[in-house]
Amino acid sequence: MNVNMRKYFNYGKELFDKGEYKNAIHQFEQAMAIEPDYADILNYLGLSYSMLGNYNTAIQYFKDSLTINPEYIDAHINLSIIYTEIGQFNEAEKEYKIAFSLEHRVKGKTIGIKAKIANLHKDLGDLYLTIGDYKSSEKEYKMALSLAAMYPDLWLNLGKLYMIQDKFQNALEAFEKCLEISENFMNGYVEKGLALYKMKRLKEAENVWLEGLKIEPDNIKIKVYLNLVKTMEKKNEL
Repeated sequence: MNVNMRKYFNYGKELFDKGEYKNAIHQFEQAMAIEPDYADILNYLGLSYSMLGNYNTAIQYFKDSLTINPEYIDAHINLSIIYTEIGQFNEAEKEYKIAFSLEHRVKGKTIGIKAKIANLHKDLGDLYLTIGDYKSSEKEYKMALSLAAMYPDLWLNLGKLYMIQDKFQNALEAFEKCLEISENFMNGYVEKGLALYKMKRLKEAENVWLEGLKIEPDNIKIKVYLNLVKTMEKKNEL
């Protein structure tokens, strides 16, 4: 590997990490002039242009990268992310399926790659949710969880989806999973209490929210919900 190419490439990555994307592009182009068939350089050029909002150029660089190395998982993932952002969902799905397939063929799968693919599934789940396709949204969230079940925010998303559909027991189980993973996950307390409230289990809801207040005493949402419970309890006494 050419020493000068490596120097330009490494400096380009430093600039990229600092958010200096235009300067990074200049360094990557210098590196590419020395070694034009180096897939990592093309991938970083794609990332840099995508951060500047120049998606067409970014897509071409990711494709060029894959021409050199068709099994470059990161390039497939990056393409999928861009296609999702510009609304080309079929292309996005195609790319992340390729990345998912490749990732399963790699020995010693890395957590970072699995997390990226899980995030793609989450993003697609969010998009399906915005158009009211709850079935597809649930499928994508569950795919994300099959790869990264240790992240409480993924369980939170699934639980909220169930709440929208009035599937309160399913939602409750998802929110409980959030708190099993992280007992300090405040949104887990907020949403678990809300699920119990919707199920008319007011005392249990109150207890969950009080537990949350022990962690974050100034949480506004929980205070509002606790006042709501007190109002309901007063009505029940009448």
